[in-house]
Amino acid sequence: MTLASAKLINATKDYGGVGMEPKGRGGWLAVLLFSLIFSTLYVISGNLVPIAEAEQRGVVWPNGFKPVFYLSVLLSAGVIATAAWMLIKHDEWYSVNIAIRCMWIGALASIFVPAFVLARYIPGTDVSGEVVRGTFSSLFWLIVWTLYLLKSKRVRNTYSKGAPYLYSGSSRAESSTQNIVESQQAPEETEKASPVQPPTSAQVSPALAQEAQPHRAAVTLKFTMFRADADGKWYWVLQETVEGRTICRSSGKASRSECLKDIGLLRTGATDATIWDKTANEFVMGQ
Repeated sequence: MTLASAKLINATKDYGGVGMEPKGRGGWLAVLLFSLIFSTLYVISGNLVPIAEAEQRGVVWPNGFKPVFYLSVLLSAGVIATAAWMLIKHDEWYSVNIAIRCMWIGALASIFVPAFVLARYIPGTDVSGEVVRGTFSSLFWLIVWTLYLLKSKRVRNTYSKGAPYLYSGSSRAESSTQNIVESQQAPEETEKASPVQPPTSAQVSPALAQEAQPHRAAVTLKFTMFRADADGKWYWVLQETVEGRTICRSSGKASRSECLKDIGLLRTGATDATIWDKTANEFVMGQ
């Protein structure tokens, strides 16, 4: 292992190993999950506790009011709790889409549904001020967290099954990874007075050639292609099925046929491809 490889592995170890991008339910994603759990408890306590306190002061509620009001509050809180549940218990991209819908429905329902029940059973009750303030506050945070879920690299990597793998920030992340490797190689390359000339097949190290021979273990490679909802483009991913490890990914393609063309080219030409070790200035295989 070269010095550049060791430093690159250490740099990506805590970020999912691909493009130095974060992964897992930490960072701002943890803040969102805490906020959803807290919001669920707040909706319940913020609506039910005042009802109980009013009863202790001798307030008598109309017949049928309490069951309907309690049900409206619990249903609204349950929808918000569903958003947290989807993000905690699932790793698929569809869970992010469901969580966003539940956030919006639950937050707005927790404001309007109890207010409607109050106005229905207790005529003359004015809750318009609370409704307006709650609506603006909820809309602000809903927009913030929705944009976070759709644009965050951590979210995209954590809920990667079925997610659009590449988006506007991915190319920059992959470029930064390449820059790290090239920066480690730069001092060695600048010492060379003449351009690097590929060696002939006689110069290939037999030991390196043997090391690079494909392993014939029970490993199956699988191509998966899909159309991303985020940008409407087609992508393919090459994975090995034993550990589920991603080997490589494509850039966005305009059509499904372009994906199939790339996959066909890789399947037919990969066995004859040469391997050039730029650091050691030698062919490991081929040429």
